[in-house]
Amino acid sequence: RALTILNGQKVPFTVVDGMDPEQLKKRDELFAISKIRGNYPQFFFVQENGSTTYFGNFEKLDNLNEVSESFNEIFASVVETF
Repeated sequence: RALTILNGQKVPFTVVDGMDPEQLKKRDELFAISKIRGNYPQFFFVQENGSTTYFGNFEKLDNLNEVSESFNEIFASVVETF
């Protein structure tokens, strides 16, 4: 459902599979940013300057999607979402 929301809102994103051994380093970097381990999905913003910030979990994404005007404003400056 999260991918459906992101695709429907035309938000660029990259999926990081936390179980993929080749993506463990990236997963651990993202866990360090969110300070939440093993709770999926998690969403992050990558800004134009390359900084990554934690956005929230699926519930937050879903709630934001219900108010689509806010969704577009929040995601307007995002280069990529994880």
